[in-house]
Amino acid sequence: MSPGRSSRRQGRSGRQSGPAADGPAPSPAGGDAPASRRWSVAAGVVIVLAVVAAYGNSLHGPFIFDDVPSIPQNPHVRSLWPIAEAMKAPPQETAAGRPVLALSLALTYAACGLDVAGYHAVNIAIHVLASLTLFGIVRRTLAGPRLAERFGRHASVLALAVALLWGLHPLLTQAVTYVIQRAESLMGLFYLLTLYCAIRSHGARRPAGWLAAAVAACALGMGTKEAMATAPVAVLAYDAVFLSRSFRGALRRWPLYAGLAGTWLILVGLASAGPRTQSAGFGLAAISPLDYAKTQCQVILHYIRLAFWPVGQVFDYWGWEIPGGLWDLYLPAATLAGLLALTAAGLALRPAAGFLGLWFFLILAPTSSFVPLSDVAFEHRMYLPLAAVAAGAVLAGYTLMQKTAGPLTGRRAKAVWTAGACLTAAAAMALGALTHHRNAAYQSEFSIWQDTARARPTNHRAHIILGNTYVALGQYQQALLEYDTAVQLRPDDPDVYVDRGNCYATLNRDSDALADYDKAAEINAPAIARYAEAGQEMPQNMQKKYSAVYNNRGIIYRRASRLDRAIADFNRAMELYPAYLDPIYNRAGAYFGQGDFDKVISELDRFISADADKAVAYDMRGAAYLGKGRFDQAIADFETAMRLDPNDESYRQHRLQAAEAMKTATRPAGTSQAGK
Repeated sequence: MSPGRSSRRQGRSGRQSGPAADGPAPSPAGGDAPASRRWSVAAGVVIVLAVVAAYGNSLHGPFIFDDVPSIPQNPHVRSLWPIAEAMKAPPQETAAGRPVLALSLALTYAACGLDVAGYHAVNIAIHVLASLTLFGIVRRTLAGPRLAERFGRHASVLALAVALLWGLHPLLTQAVTYVIQRAESLMGLFYLLTLYCAIRSHGARRPAGWLAAAVAACALGMGTKEAMATAPVAVLAYDAVFLSRSFRGALRRWPLYAGLAGTWLILVGLASAGPRTQSAGFGLAAISPLDYAKTQCQVILHYIRLAFWPVGQVFDYWGWEIPGGLWDLYLPAATLAGLLALTAAGLALRPAAGFLGLWFFLILAPTSSFVPLSDVAFEHRMYLPLAAVAAGAVLAGYTLMQKTAGPLTGRRAKAVWTAGACLTAAAAMALGALTHHRNAAYQSEFSIWQDTARARPTNHRAHIILGNTYVALGQYQQALLEYDTAVQLRPDDPDVYVDRGNCYATLNRDSDALADYDKAAEINAPAIARYAEAGQEMPQNMQKKYSAVYNNRGIIYRRASRLDRAIADFNRAMELYPAYLDPIYNRAGAYFGQGDFDKVISELDRFISADADKAVAYDMRGAAYLGKGRFDQAIADFETAMRLDPNDESYRQHRLQAAEAMKTATRPAGTSQAGK
């Protein structure tokens, strides 16, 4: 008899050729034996320590990319009351339409402010809890009625191996270390909790509490991320395979599935508002459903490759080409079709093995099928599907060792099992080391985009953002090289011309800046015209981008004293995005250059009423008041500017000049300073 298989005779003698048993196996409903419970606690401690060690170096990575508009620039995170406001986010941002995610960010802000370490700590804690929950699911599954004979005696050991290989895998770093992708890991935690509670409810003496907990976890997951939509189906499939042994038997627990299905209404209600229409949906202009499905043939195989060989990870896969031809499309499509066929055959012939394939493809379906998303690939989407890969690898290895050690006895058998345990431990340590190394790429905005541009040199967005990072570091020539590369890769993208134009403007290369702003305006014009002809309002982020082109070009015209052209551009910028304040201030500067102080004061009154903490606005308005001889108001504005920015000495000088001008204006005719 092979190790791990129990029998009455073996149970009485306690004799086996494999490793020592890990204690009595739990039943799905509970009732752990004391020895098994102690082993589980020890395994839980190992999981916690291992995951924390692997992710410990991620605590001080900064907010990057979508983190910035979703957290530091998100006004909704700054207050917990009213709670409805804390559960909102700006339209089109990651947390929009995901109230549970938004509330978690607001709670973290309440505790930590903008200390990024606090956000990372919460993400790590979520991942630890998910790893522990996966341990519980795998342990109870292997000790359950379908698999107990094969795996039950070592259920805890195998569950620990699965949880460690999954929790330490570097493919999950994006879901844990990239702060805003708490969306994925938090949804993953609720997904696993839904399944765990459903398992515990089966055969429990008082199942109502576990049933309610399963439905509550599912509802929270629906409010966290849309991929949770597959959870009720996954739980039903699990029940049919492992617990009730048939779909008809599983549906006898109809109150559970009625409750889980009811949570879909939450998802429907949240999606009806269209919170992220520019990044997902059939109306996405960037890619058609068919073309998106073509890319996923390659993307899913890429995910699988990274699962087994996690080298060459990429933060941003923007610019993934739509495949065509034998090697790029048909072979990946055929391979994927083969894997789906194996999954279907497995469900029919070996349901336990087939369930792993079902779990993998089912959870990927919302993001990796034919519903277009603006980003065709993101590694965080493998957060839950990877659990199936980890479980399959561990159980396949265990089965192989059973077959290898089965005919052997004594020391030779023990050597086989020891080698297997050492191999698993080595794999876990290697994955943890790779995760620790991968986290290093997230230590700065510069390092993550440099890594991305190096890994995918055809990603023009990576070159644009890396160029912006060089600008922030004052390395303008390096920035221009990155912008030039981006222009070569995507000459029809207006964003790169705006950013390169800004860099040229900083270097006082005004003619080059104007050329780039003109090109950006030319590219944007058809889209602006389409919205105008349809009588539709542009999405806010498009308003901002298009408006910035005219605002920035107006600044160059103003600097060149072409004030009429500058004012025309500032007017256009304000038409495109009425909430944009910069063109108001800049137009005031153009009016100042024309000597029209009344318009300057009117513009700055409007600007200050909307953004009252800008010292430069008070300074300019003070100068306009001074130009009109309204000395008291000029002095008051200069004093406000001094209070807002006490380090700028020019405001103090302007106040002194205004005071002196007032003295001169009020001095009696015929007197002089010397005669006073």
